[in-house]
Amino acid sequence: MSERPESEETDEQETGRGVADARARRRVGRYRRPGGPSWRGRLAARADVARLWLGARFLNEIEAGRGFLWLPVGMAVGIGIYFSLPREPMLWALSGLCLATVVIARRLRERPFGFPIAALIAAIAVGLAIAKARTELVSAPRLEREQTATVIGWVEDIEEARGGLRLLIRVASISRVSSPDQPYRVRMSVRHPGDIRLRAGDGVLVRGRLRPPRGPPIPGGYDFARAQYFAGIGATGFAYGAPKSAGPGLGAPPWDLKVTAVVNAARGAIAARIRDVLAGDTGAVASALIVGQRRGISEETTEDLRIAGLAHILAISGLHMALVAGTVFGVVRGLLALFPAIALRHPVRQWAALTALGAGTVYLGLSGAGIATQRAFVMAAIVFAAILAGRPALTMRSVAVAALIVMALAPEVVVGPSFQMSFAAVVALIAAYEILSERRGAVAFERRGIAGLALRTLGFYVGGLALTSMIAGMATAPFAVFHFQRLAPLGLLANLLAMPLVAFLVMPLGVLSLIAIPFGLDPLVLPAMGWGIDRVIAIADWVAAATGTGSIVGRVPGSAVLCATAGLLWLALWKTRLRLFGLAGIGLGLAFAPLAATPDLLISDDGRLVALRGADGALHFAPNAKNDFVVGTWLRADGDARATDDPSLVAGVRCDDLGCILEGSGKKPGMSGRGPPSAAADTVVTPLPNSTAPPDGGTMALDVVEGSSASKTLAANPPGAALPANGTTPPARPPPDLPTGLAAAERVHGSWRVALVRRSLAFAEDCRAADIVVASFAAPKDCAKHAVVFDRVSLARSGALSLTFTGANTEAPFQIETALPKLRRPWHPPAPSERR
Repeated sequence: MSERPESEETDEQETGRGVADARARRRVGRYRRPGGPSWRGRLAARADVARLWLGARFLNEIEAGRGFLWLPVGMAVGIGIYFSLPREPMLWALSGLCLATVVIARRLRERPFGFPIAALIAAIAVGLAIAKARTELVSAPRLEREQTATVIGWVEDIEEARGGLRLLIRVASISRVSSPDQPYRVRMSVRHPGDIRLRAGDGVLVRGRLRPPRGPPIPGGYDFARAQYFAGIGATGFAYGAPKSAGPGLGAPPWDLKVTAVVNAARGAIAARIRDVLAGDTGAVASALIVGQRRGISEETTEDLRIAGLAHILAISGLHMALVAGTVFGVVRGLLALFPAIALRHPVRQWAALTALGAGTVYLGLSGAGIATQRAFVMAAIVFAAILAGRPALTMRSVAVAALIVMALAPEVVVGPSFQMSFAAVVALIAAYEILSERRGAVAFERRGIAGLALRTLGFYVGGLALTSMIAGMATAPFAVFHFQRLAPLGLLANLLAMPLVAFLVMPLGVLSLIAIPFGLDPLVLPAMGWGIDRVIAIADWVAAATGTGSIVGRVPGSAVLCATAGLLWLALWKTRLRLFGLAGIGLGLAFAPLAATPDLLISDDGRLVALRGADGALHFAPNAKNDFVVGTWLRADGDARATDDPSLVAGVRCDDLGCILEGSGKKPGMSGRGPPSAAADTVVTPLPNSTAPPDGGTMALDVVEGSSASKTLAANPPGAALPANGTTPPARPPPDLPTGLAAAERVHGSWRVALVRRSLAFAEDCRAADIVVASFAAPKDCAKHAVVFDRVSLARSGALSLTFTGANTEAPFQIETALPKLRRPWHPPAPSERR
């Protein structure tokens, strides 16, 4: 290999990449010489070259400032680790870890490879410490047991729900609860609000049923107790009647509620004026877009928007903030540009940015200042601050700064869908913009007059909109599937058709209507906005009809989402060919997606709802009209598109006044079909005392004790019919004249039988006739001698349960996964043993 001039080598050594490439070429050349080393040596040489290549690309990324973008990623990882810890850590330990890692990173700041890695580890430690500090900061008392009580306090927020209102009450006192143990806030549903017109800040007296915040409705599902903990809500429940005025004895509300009352009064007045001009869903959607009040939107329209992938229109977030602030920025800058004396002598761009920032602040207040809106405002404020400082406005660095600010203020949002989906979309879009910006300069366009310019502009717009919708949809898809078990297969088409209307008609007219309302000119503007909303609803209706039931895809394992997220970030945050390794993470996520476990039996945390997988492979439910939300959650997790009122849900379930019997298709150990017991039938499932909750709060299998003298004999119920349409139920149990002491051969059945007990009189029969007994109250102690029991005590310890039957002839008849761990975190409902 010929040697190169010394000057050429000197030029290459000016950058890390040149140094690494030069070393790699020299080593490859050395191993190519005649008489070189064996294939092992050549393999080692190629590995050495790959290592040098990776190191060079890594140094290039760091020198380009891309290492800073991984600091919020590390902080988010630390927050995620904190929320997944098996037990609550100590603040002093995490603070010490944080301080130590920061000091180490500072001492390594001159190391090109060591410093970035140390800084990333320090960011993870900072995330851990911030999450723990936030948990301690928001700590407040919670209700420890379910009870009937009278709540006196001030209305903090009002939401319209199906059939009534949902009140968020700042507590002044709760009957039968001492002052130090009173929750800071409670949320209560009011079915019959009566004639009382409530506003934020009003004092109310409400008598109802309260309970501690509930955990996930399904193991691995969204933790409502955690969300309510960080919102300061220590109890939830429902009112027995209409709320009453607390009277003057309560006193004046706190100052922040007074401010909230003024803002909400303005929001309510604007929403009323909108509904006076626009009726039905049109007015309700307009109110949601302008002031963030979704009251009155029908369930059909909401579902159509969700299936079509347009539900993001209703949630005031980055899109709405960008459209409102961007519209104001463009209008102000355009108007100032009409006056050359001003445009040439003054910084009109900065003036427009300052005006847009003020408009965004007003919109933040009018929209209710929800978490997603606050995050969008932070992002918009950073963008306009960059314009004021004369720096590039929308860059990946500004997104990183916004993420750091949001996580520092509210680290709990990291584990929620809103944060994940919004930042995933923004990061993916900016990464695509960076790639296209680099290539755009190399593309030359030939001028072909006005018509050619118009066609080119139209092509750029349509192509840009399609690309934006596709990129945002792909970036948010893993989180939509994980949290909501939904995909919008026609979402690209729906967004292509609807978003031009939203961006260029609906939202600009919404801003104009806000300006017109004080002058009484809103009836001239709102009809045009309503026409655009009607077209968007029509598009959603059409796309939802074309989609059908294909939007429900079922649960995916968390490992799939983690791999896909890591791949997306790796692909988006690097700029060299190093980014291509992110495709491997995305591929792993796709490979893991179908591997989610499918449970055979689901039990709600209150013991009032049970679902068992039948012979048709679908879940069948014991009828319960008060658990539609949980039923819908279980169906989506199972990938089942049936509605919560579908008659097939209760097909084959036998119920009477005492309870219900469900029978599945899974074969029990030691059984072969429905014939007599096999040789291994002399086994008994040994239940845990009074509970089958696993000791570690995770997944376990019950033990099967071989050779036990007590064989598990179970009474065979006669075949039952599906639940009739008229609401009557066929008998679930044998006739009264059937002997109770059946022979073992007559009592054996080969599938799992589950009894849902609703009255205590059913225990005497169901404990012997069923394999698994579920009750919302305490079961007799001797019931555990005959069946596996899940009652009020065990479910309070475990939360919702999922059981997976492992099949016949096994020592583990089923596996149990619990929604709550044995070692509780601060936001979990207290376990029975922890109650005072």
